[in-house]
Amino acid sequence: MAEEKKVKFELEPIASTSTAPILRPKPEHTPEHHGSSSSHHQARSTSSFSLETLNAVVLRNVKVQYGSRIPILRSFKKTNVVLENCSLTVPKKNLFALLGANSSGKTTLLSTIVGLKRVSKGEVWVLGSHSYNIAGSKIGYMPQELALMGELTIIETMWFFGMLYKINEKAFASRLHKYFGTLKLPNLERPVKYLSGGQKRRLSFILAILHGPKVVILDEPCVGVDPVVRKKMWDLLREYVDNSRTVITTTQYIEEAKDATEVAFLYKGRIIAQDSPANFKEKFGKDTMNEVFYQLSQDLDAGKTTLDQTDSHSKDDNEKLVYKKQQWSPGRV
Repeated sequence: MAEEKKVKFELEPIASTSTAPILRPKPEHTPEHHGSSSSHHQARSTSSFSLETLNAVVLRNVKVQYGSRIPILRSFKKTNVVLENCSLTVPKKNLFALLGANSSGKTTLLSTIVGLKRVSKGEVWVLGSHSYNIAGSKIGYMPQELALMGELTIIETMWFFGMLYKINEKAFASRLHKYFGTLKLPNLERPVKYLSGGQKRRLSFILAILHGPKVVILDEPCVGVDPVVRKKMWDLLREYVDNSRTVITTTQYIEEAKDATEVAFLYKGRIIAQDSPANFKEKFGKDTMNEVFYQLSQDLDAGKTTLDQTDSHSKDDNEKLVYKKQQWSPGRV
């Protein structure tokens, strides 16, 4: 029986603008034996450790559009393309912030990752599988439009989701005490319909992380939440990532992104830049992420930029859309 070869790994960045390394199989330099079962087995083993399996989320040239799928009806109503040639890689154990102007496609992008939106083109991978094959317990999702049952009390809502995810009683009690003590929700017997907008968002936030999913996806979780509680929510997210989880969030409060591991900018349905907050501020010569976002938006609207699609390392790599300012030197991009 042929001896199985071990796959060696090396760390390398996913693109020139990304600071987070990923594990990638390092190919062995061995003689080729055509028709050999051992070489075929090695090829299968190496291919199993792909970009999709080694990262939390991977999007490849995704296109999402709204409109009728019936050709004859398309002539009466124009199809609206929301995401076009959108590619993104989110490494594991990452607090990832997705930024963009209104109507840039942020909510659609998150819905696509979760599997709620059908893609017209491209691929979406979550934890090594296509997004529509992911079990619900592996993902925690907080939508922008809250979907809570108003007639249930806070504790009944918690119990309902706890039973859905089969959380044992001891773990449920521990998490209940921790999250409610941190986020300062009111009486547990209060019906959800009597909660304020900010209180409902806090409850929805708790429900997204209650079962300890590997990937948490939050669509503007801090809207309508006061600054003190907002900071506590981000503290919980950082703690969550420290426990080997991945968080992807959008936010209207651009300066919050300074606490993220990586930030990606979405512009007219395409990811145009991805890097750490510190690197963004250094490249733009700005002190805050608000200033970076404003400068980037101004440059794009004024046509002072180019959008280059690049293949960062190999044909198996995720294609990245990298934002380049014309006045930058090539070495800084």
